[in-house]
Amino acid sequence: MPIINRNNDRFKLGSEALVFAILTLITVLCWVFFATYRAMSQDTIPQITKTQMAPLEPTLKKELLVELQSRLYLPESDLNVVVTPTSTVSADQNNEQD
Repeated sequence: MPIINRNNDRFKLGSEALVFAILTLITVLCWVFFATYRAMSQDTIPQITKTQMAPLEPTLKKELLVELQSRLYLPESDLNVVVTPTSTVSADQNNEQD
């Protein structure tokens, strides 16, 4: 059975083409609906980010401030000091001593 019937040089869609078009339309609409539903219901934020986004407590803990003040403080001049070894013994000298 042909999809398009010719009558008097005019094209008419056959009943099979109409059924095919309706089924295609229903398929596309269902596809769009389920894709939209999945995108809206899917949780895209990972658990780690959720815990990082937890609200912070606005109060300061005094014990923590005391602990921070008691930590070792190094001035910047001490941080720039490079310590070099005072004596180095090469492998050849070490073998000669044995």
